[in-house]
Amino acid sequence: MKQWILALCCCCLISTAGLPRQAQPEALPPATAVQPINPCELKGAVYVEKYRNQADYSVFIEEVEAFGKLKVFKEEAAIFATEPGWWYFTDQRGFADFTIYIEETKGFEHFTISFTKYRSSAGCN
Repeated sequence: MKQWILALCCCCLISTAGLPRQAQPEALPPATAVQPINPCELKGAVYVEKYRNQADYSVFIEEVEAFGKLKVFKEEAAIFATEPGWWYFTDQRGFADFTIYIEETKGFEHFTISFTKYRSSAGCN
């Protein structure tokens, strides 16, 4: 039995000795890192989701304007929400540029926001 296995191994080595090697599969590209969220770039129409897993971002609303990472000015029309921090709240998800979920507990949000009455003070601190 041992002779039979030895003979079979030798035949396989001899028969493949002159053949070119098979191409090795290409290495996979390195995994792309998750990009950090930059709330300073958010502008346009926003839809408020009822469930966290359906929203693009979860936010916590700070009562004091100075504590929010992003100051948001509520625009009257979507056409005017062209600068960071200028948001138009829509009732139609299909018209939104992005969606948010409003967290009730601080610490579970992606970032915090506060609302401002002045368009000129909207944006990041």
